[in-house]
Amino acid sequence: LCTAPIETEWFMMINSYHVLAPHVELLFTEDEKRKPVIPFVPADDLHCTTRHRCQKIHKASQIFAPENNMLVQDFDMLFRTEERDTFCLEWIQRSADQAELLPTTQISQEKPLGPTATSFVSYLLKKGIANNLY
Repeated sequence: LCTAPIETEWFMMINSYHVLAPHVELLFTEDEKRKPVIPFVPADDLHCTTRHRCQKIHKASQIFAPENNMLVQDFDMLFRTEERDTFCLEWIQRSADQAELLPTTQISQEKPLGPTATSFVSYLLKKGIANNLY
């Protein structure tokens, strides 16, 4: 998410497990603003809390907005490049700060999980701009 060189205003991520069709329909609101929709599932018992990786992704996203209750798949999110760039700068700084707080005697330190689309959405919520963009 943070290392891809992007030259467009908006982008989506894809990997080698996906094939992009020649024509793609993206989700947008049906009002005059035609804003992109954030496709998410709730971070609740049914969708997340019984799955370890899901819990880790959700918990990691809460460094930005503790009230975030959305889980977003990285490959489902339409990212605005300008916000991605500012998010990544802050995510890198916060990850470095967290690493400094870990005990140095710890043999196997887990890397911070991310950056993820869930953390990106949490960042937008913290900044108060999620509803303006999406």
